Amino acid sequence: FYHALQYSFIGNDFAIYYSERDETIRSLNLDQAKVLFPRVMNYRVISSNNINDNINYYFKITAWLDKIHLKGMEEELNLLYYWNSIKPNSKSTLFTKSDFQI
Repeated sequence: FYHALQYSFIGNDFAIYYSERDETIRSLNLDQAKVLFPRVMNYRVISSNNINDNINYYFKITAWLDKIHLKGMEEELNLLYYWNSIKPNSKSTLFTKSDFQI
């Protein structure tokens, strides 16, 4: 699943699309968008029957930015080239089936 954040220059507001719920929340200010954007609610990834008791698991989170086109520029701009200090991939801490009440 993915979350998409859109900014409207005209409305000076944000919209967030949650693919796991097929829902869009609109007309958000920056503070609201910061709180709501990373929120995942009860997304069923796998059944507990498919989780092995003796294996360590982790979640991998990946971020990306689509290329943008600015007026007056001939080529699209890839903002990820300028994202040097933050890696767009991260992993959660390891967990096992016993970490949950299953």
